[in-house]
Amino acid sequence: MYSVLSSLGFALILVFCGFYFIQTAQNRIKKDLFDPLFNKLLGNDPLEIKELMDLRLTIQKAKELEANTAVTLAIQENNQQVAHDIRSPVESINALLKMIEIKDLDLKAALEKAIHRANSVASFLLKTEQKVAAASESASLDFTAIIQDIAIEKRPLFTDGQISVHSPKLLLAQSLLSAESLSRILSNIVDNAIQACDHDRRITIKLSYEKEFVEISIQDSGQGISKELLPRIGEKGLSFRSSHQPVGTGRGVYSAKKTLEEIGGGIQFSSLTGIGTTVLLRIPVTAVQSFENLDFIFIENEEMHRLTWKIWAKRKGYGLQTFPSADEFLLRANGISKSTPIFVDFNLDNDKTAKSYLPEMHRLGFSQILLVTSHQDLRPEDFVGIKGILGKDPELAEKFLPPIKCISPRTVSNSL
Repeated sequence: MYSVLSSLGFALILVFCGFYFIQTAQNRIKKDLFDPLFNKLLGNDPLEIKELMDLRLTIQKAKELEANTAVTLAIQENNQQVAHDIRSPVESINALLKMIEIKDLDLKAALEKAIHRANSVASFLLKTEQKVAAASESASLDFTAIIQDIAIEKRPLFTDGQISVHSPKLLLAQSLLSAESLSRILSNIVDNAIQACDHDRRITIKLSYEKEFVEISIQDSGQGISKELLPRIGEKGLSFRSSHQPVGTGRGVYSAKKTLEEIGGGIQFSSLTGIGTTVLLRIPVTAVQSFENLDFIFIENEEMHRLTWKIWAKRKGYGLQTFPSADEFLLRANGISKSTPIFVDFNLDNDKTAKSYLPEMHRLGFSQILLVTSHQDLRPEDFVGIKGILGKDPELAEKFLPPIKCISPRTVSNSL
């Protein structure tokens, strides 16, 4: 009995000693090997073993990715909250405006544009994730219309000054920049130009196309920016006013610069003290459709008829833009002169006739609308505001067109 107890006690002592030895060894290994190793991996001390250097880089990238992901999620959540908070007061303002009679049509148009763009910003923020996922997809932009809209929106804020726009009558192109982003960039730049103008208050916006870039210049007649401060424009956290001193957050210019550079474009600044500042936006584009001189428009859902009119217009020297539907035309209508002759097919897509679209065309101010049809029983007096009815032979359209200009229209592409 005694021998058994002795053996058991000895065994327990051995187990305890073994446990103590293992525990002590683990602590020593952790203290002398793993802790210094992890400290080196997570620190900046030089490592002679290549595999450990690679492991350190992998750990650092994982930590950066985790941090960036957390920031991105926080930004998206914040964007959605901001968008939600914006929409409510904007809807209230829109409802109140409908209750007020505004006789100044320019002021009314500017308010409507501002409210529409506020809603667009809110929608843009709500769709951040989808926008990020689709960042590599291009969109069709009506550059002429976007610039005209910004000018209409800003003129009531610049009542003692002048905002002039020089652009082709129509410039469409595919770009990785969204319409919302372009409107936001232009709005911020024009706001800066308005604030920079102290006395001689003039702002000139010019739109042009050169090779693979659309260029938009915004020139103001302000006091300019000194040579010392000019290189700092676009720095995060800095903005500039007519006092030549950095003030404000500078978020608008910094964001514009970052957005344009991400798609291969850029923003350039030039300035002369006492004369003014010019901001040049360069936006990479494809599939450009540009007319310096747009003589008339043809709306027809049959591709063969559109092609026939294109060939005829090219031979005659007219500037023609075709659209496959009235809906497509109405999307671009803001950037088109209201005196431009519009030839519209009577039978359009979706089983609709021109009667469905004529009221909206008249509301937008187009005064030269002609119906194109093969129907013999239609009479001009059956339609309000049209100038005439003719057949589908383009030769019949010539008598309704202005004299051919000496300079033929500049057509880069015409895919519609």
